[in-house]
Amino acid sequence: MPRRQRMARRAARRGGGTPDPAGSDQAAAPQQAAPSDPPPAPPPKSSDDQLAELQKLSDLHDEGALTDDEFEAQKKKILAAL
Repeated sequence: MPRRQRMARRAARRGGGTPDPAGSDQAAAPQQAAPSDPPPAPPPKSSDDQLAELQKLSDLHDEGALTDDEFEAQKKKILAAL
């Protein structure tokens, strides 16, 4: 690698310097921030947690906050995760 390109890359890494007079696209290109990693997956729920969720759903259904269809749909989601 020619000396000018090495110097331009070093300057670009430091965030200063002048563009490469040779016109190297790599040295003059701004550095992009790496995308952040996605958040980790939640830990699997224990059977106790799922039973507690079912109990809450049942209570909401009994109180009339959930319709029969809503209750069944949510119950299926929880049971599918077991």
